[in-house]
Amino acid sequence: MVFNFINTAMISSSGEAAISAVNMVGSINVFLFQIFVAVGLGGTVLIAQYFGRGEHQMLGKVVNGTVFGAVLVATSLALLFLLGHRLILDLLFGDAAPAVMSQARLYMVDVLISYPFEAIVEGTNGSLRGIGRTRSSLQLSLAMNLLNLLFNFIFIVYFKMGVLGLVVSLNLSRWLASSFALVTLDHLRELFFMKWSSMTHIDFRMIKRVVVVCIPFAAESFFFNGGKIIMQMMIVSLGTQVIATNAIATSWVQLSEIVPSALGTALVPIVGQSIGRHNLKDARKITKSFLVTGILAYVMGELLLLASFNRGLSYFIPRPLLNHEFSSCI
Repeated sequence: MVFNFINTAMISSSGEAAISAVNMVGSINVFLFQIFVAVGLGGTVLIAQYFGRGEHQMLGKVVNGTVFGAVLVATSLALLFLLGHRLILDLLFGDAAPAVMSQARLYMVDVLISYPFEAIVEGTNGSLRGIGRTRSSLQLSLAMNLLNLLFNFIFIVYFKMGVLGLVVSLNLSRWLASSFALVTLDHLRELFFMKWSSMTHIDFRMIKRVVVVCIPFAAESFFFNGGKIIMQMMIVSLGTQVIATNAIATSWVQLSEIVPSALGTALVPIVGQSIGRHNLKDARKITKSFLVTGILAYVMGELLLLASFNRGLSYFIPRPLLNHEFSSCI
């Protein structure tokens, strides 16, 4: 979310059309992205339970199902939306200005191309969290986002390539991160009791198990992010300036979700391992404590963002009128 804020600030220098295009497609991107992220979380649940029960010989099979499952889901979504991206954008955001729609098509196509590579990263991260290797997962995510940030400086700030620079940066960082993810799995294969040969074939039975477990995560994301797309459809009819205002405001407000989101992700393997050990009492206790902590962190984050509002606004480069609308939106 921090990197989303930074990316939005960077692309704002390319004009209202660019930031509006990225925001429009971003609502669809988040909707699709969370589906194969849910596959990674499904893998986290299964790995954590097997790890908690001490059935370590099953870990490698679940890693196979998680990584391949995430890639298959991501590739299927990418192909489906690549074929119909023009129709989808016209149906959802047909009221957008031609300049915005043109850049939105470019951004959507290139983001979809990166999905299989991002899926490798998410499948790997889900597997690592399941055995408590959150540090390795964090390092992988940081590497990808820092690379993205570096490439953004090069292509957006230095070469001033706008939306094209943003998608080039995104693809390069995800391609490199997927390679790092596979190297990480190779280095930690003994922890998963996994032979590298087991990752050269697809275990469809395990993929099915992982997908079944991930359905609640995917359903939650479907309804939550689906609502955001509906709101975006309403905003598009109000004009490019309002779309850009909403993009900036959203990137700012979402910073308050960093800690609660991290707590939610961390809770999955902890509860999974507790259930694997048949320790339901601890699972309930930990869930309640994380819930209370998340609520407090969210409230404190919102208060901090409100107090630092003027400072945050200075990182963006919109027109003066846009500054006024952003203030009203917040």
